Amino acid sequence: MSDIDYSYIKNIMHEINKNSHIKIEDIPEYKLYISQVEELFEMKLGNIDNIDDDKKVLSKTMIQNYIKDGLVMPPEGKSYNKNHIILLIFIYNLKSILAIKDIKKLLFPIIDIAKSDEQDCGKIELIYTDYTQIREKFIDENIENFMKNIKDVHDELYDSLGKEGFMRDWTENMDILLIIFLLVMQADIYKKTAEYLIDRYLSEGE
Repeated sequence: MSDIDYSYIKNIMHEINKNSHIKIEDIPEYKLYISQVEELFEMKLGNIDNIDDDKKVLSKTMIQNYIKDGLVMPPEGKSYNKNHIILLIFIYNLKSILAIKDIKKLLFPIIDIAKSDEQDCGKIELIYTDYTQIREKFIDENIENFMKNIKDVHDELYDSLGKEGFMRDWTENMDILLIIFLLVMQADIYKKTAEYLIDRYLSEGE
């Protein structure tokens, strides 16, 4: 029977989560120029995304395109406040899963609040704080459940296929293959559910 180190997979998930978002306390209180925004994202998120040395986590062109697409408000002069940064973090976390048109529908209510809250950033900061707390709780519980499901599936396979002698050629790579299949299946279900809810309940401008 293969004995994959499930704790290793679990540690990978926690490490990716830790390096894929920015904590509210890491966002400066003062306004940032666009180059400083780039540096903040690179410093906090570059550990996971920046596999290619020439690829930036967030570039000036990307920020300008988000502004053009209505995903972020234009800067105040040449500077970006905490509301801008929070919206850019939301976009960063959503863009690998959702299309820009869906992100725009999803963020429209938050953008609307941000435009009317440009001075103290209090409402958006509260929304982001709640989001990060929910995220941490959900991810911790989801990782635990996922690892339990992986072990249960593996044990069931061993019990059923082992009786026929099929498990004698089972390797660690097959365990990894199974984990990847289940991760992609789970991601696909979540993605399609999110897209359905956006199409059903959210509309840009409402």
